[in-house]
Amino acid sequence: MNRIMVVDDDEQLRKLLEKRFKACGFEAISFESAVLALEAFGSVLPDLVIMDVNMPGKDGIEACRELTREYPDTPVIFLTAAGSVDDKLKGFEVGGQDYIAKPFHFEELLARIHAALRIKRARDEAVQKADNYKTLSITDPLTKLSNRRYFDIRFAEELEKSSRHGQLLACLMIDIDKFKSINDTYGHEAGDEVLKKVSSAIKSGTRTSDFAARYGGEEFVVVMTQTDLTGAIQTAERIRTAISNLDVSPLPCVTASIGVATGVTAEILTNADTALYEAKRSGRNKVIKYEK
Repeated sequence: MNRIMVVDDDEQLRKLLEKRFKACGFEAISFESAVLALEAFGSVLPDLVIMDVNMPGKDGIEACRELTREYPDTPVIFLTAAGSVDDKLKGFEVGGQDYIAKPFHFEELLARIHAALRIKRARDEAVQKADNYKTLSITDPLTKLSNRRYFDIRFAEELEKSSRHGQLLACLMIDIDKFKSINDTYGHEAGDEVLKKVSSAIKSGTRTSDFAARYGGEEFVVVMTQTDLTGAIQTAERIRTAISNLDVSPLPCVTASIGVATGVTAEILTNADTALYEAKRSGRNKVIKYEK
């Protein structure tokens, strides 16, 4: 149900519009002043606003200017007894979507409301589709972590920030142990489930400021900002333990090896990968820090 906010100092008109809107299937709420409407807007969050231009105190033009700064996607239809071209231009300049002069036929106002809501709905759907496409383009579809392509972009950004502020970056390279054997023995569906559960363990073991991605196959990477080697190792151990405790039935268990490196250059990726190789070589299911 669409919610309409009516802002007008004419009490009789407000009550009439509320009654008519509710009869048409809308939820309606009204305010006698722009100040009260703006104060309540964040809690009401209407789909559309009907606002008189000429009101005591803050007028509709100024109220619309403030409103559209914070809620630019909410359509505003102005009501006014003065329908001059200048008034209309002012209304459009501050973000108003439509204008109707008093007195008006309710049916005309209703038609304009439906038109404004259709435009809003189409715009909202377009924004949602764009967001969905963006998410798909940067997300690994199986694990829901960031994909390699987006990781490369974010990693470059974090390196630049780290260099500018003189702050350490930490990198964890994580590889599921004997993953090929899992696929060969239990099938690719079981392997996919392992990948998803390991990804969840990685997400749960990192901070919101950390950046995790599927690096390729059964390999994952985590970049941590403002983190020294001790903190990175603690996080890596937390992730390793969480992975080893996963319920991966029908598999008896799953483990991962993790390489850790810190620094301020792109070398931390290579260094973490070197440490990962050492973790695999020395028995797997362990965390190894990079040492020159």
